[in-house]
Amino acid sequence: MFAGLHTTVQSQSWPFRYDQWENRMIRYLTLSRGGADIRLTEMPFTDQDLRQILKKEYTDKKIHTGIRFYSRLTDQVLARGGNNGKTQQLHLQWRNRLGYADPALNAEHFRWESDVLGLARITKDLSLYIDFQVDTDGLQDSDYHGYYEWKGETVGNMRAARVQYQNERWSLLAGREFVHWGPGITGSLLTSGLAPALDLIHFRIDLGPFRFQAFNSLLGRSSDEEERQQINRYFSGHRLSFRSGSWELGMHETVMYGGPEETVTAAYLNPLIPYYLTDVMQVQEREDNITIALDASCYFPGGRVYAQYAVDEYYYEGEHYPKRTALLIGGEWINALGWDRLWLAGEYVRADRWIYNYEADYPWNRLTYYNSHLGHPVGPDADLIHLKAQVFLSSSIIGKAVLQWRRQGETEITTPLYQQEQLEKHHPPFPYGTVERTFIPRFSLLYIPNAAWRINVNWAPVSISNKDHVEGAEDSEIRFQVRVEWLMDRTVW
Repeated sequence: MFAGLHTTVQSQSWPFRYDQWENRMIRYLTLSRGGADIRLTEMPFTDQDLRQILKKEYTDKKIHTGIRFYSRLTDQVLARGGNNGKTQQLHLQWRNRLGYADPALNAEHFRWESDVLGLARITKDLSLYIDFQVDTDGLQDSDYHGYYEWKGETVGNMRAARVQYQNERWSLLAGREFVHWGPGITGSLLTSGLAPALDLIHFRIDLGPFRFQAFNSLLGRSSDEEERQQINRYFSGHRLSFRSGSWELGMHETVMYGGPEETVTAAYLNPLIPYYLTDVMQVQEREDNITIALDASCYFPGGRVYAQYAVDEYYYEGEHYPKRTALLIGGEWINALGWDRLWLAGEYVRADRWIYNYEADYPWNRLTYYNSHLGHPVGPDADLIHLKAQVFLSSSIIGKAVLQWRRQGETEITTPLYQQEQLEKHHPPFPYGTVERTFIPRFSLLYIPNAAWRINVNWAPVSISNKDHVEGAEDSEIRFQVRVEWLMDRTVW
């Protein structure tokens, strides 16, 4: 596949979903060949995406340090669970992460995370997958899918569990899996894979350069901790995307609805009917939260530029209600400045004051799930500048520097919306009130000797002004973390 490199792609390889460093690997290899045909706006990625990237032959001139770094791992990643021609198989994987954080973080010094992952392939296209995690400090994570701890902060969490039928053209999935639609590297404005996995039914079909997909999920208990009553919450979405040449375009729509003893709305189960049209026609007698997002990516040799725009509410009649929108723009460039070891990226995110929120009488319509936002983690009334430089120091070591500036206004996602008669007096500048400003430079080294082991060291001096929105309050701290990860996997049959 790579000239001068040994890379073999199995015809039926291991479809573990890719996350963390594997996501970066797929993004890098996609950009290195001018975009390939992979949709970087739609995750989780699969081994099929990686195989598609590797279809193109690389000449010796194109083999640079970054390619060598990631291509060392593709054989091992794809070979996990290689079935040696067998249609049926059972494969298990055990991932362990042991970390140490400086006591200044006011968190547990040592933290252990352990995932047991398993896949049973029933036929060539039908599979079962699970990911169960034990975490000694899991309540602090946004992806914790529950309310209660086992002992202290230790939790058990079924991060994913699904059955899926997938061929080259279409896919049907039922179970628990995350959904990420959008080009951002810090998150998505509307459906972000940083939120907990959803319990859903998901359908996808490819028609030439077009892809259509839709999901319907049941969120269950309200995210409002004060309610403590059984409030049904439903979250549905559909997306149409286009990928051809240098362009990747997409638009999607989501709806959050529910309430005490509310049932599923049949019109929302139909993926072909626009949710906005259903709501305007008042098919149901209740308030629903419908949000729309548009995104565009343009690829160039070694990189891409992209943008995403989300509309929670945009009133085209009258001036009383404020617009509730969000914007994300960014770009990334590998082999930057003519240096094959350098990968640059930058992103700006702005979320208006009231986006993701909803009227106080309908708290279940806020775009939250357990302890995280379903949209971008920056939250409402905030903006973020994110700059990253990654250097391949060798074929097994990466150095990375990240600079983040964040402004956070006083408005939270639970802040009650003003009534109509008050809104004329409350169109303040952005961000609102006493603005908390945070600057975080982060430096890290990642050592990956092979696909089974990785060691990560992070150091970040944090500076906060107007902390907790108190004028003049200052704070600073040094965040230091060491993390060791290793995995063991085995094909049972």
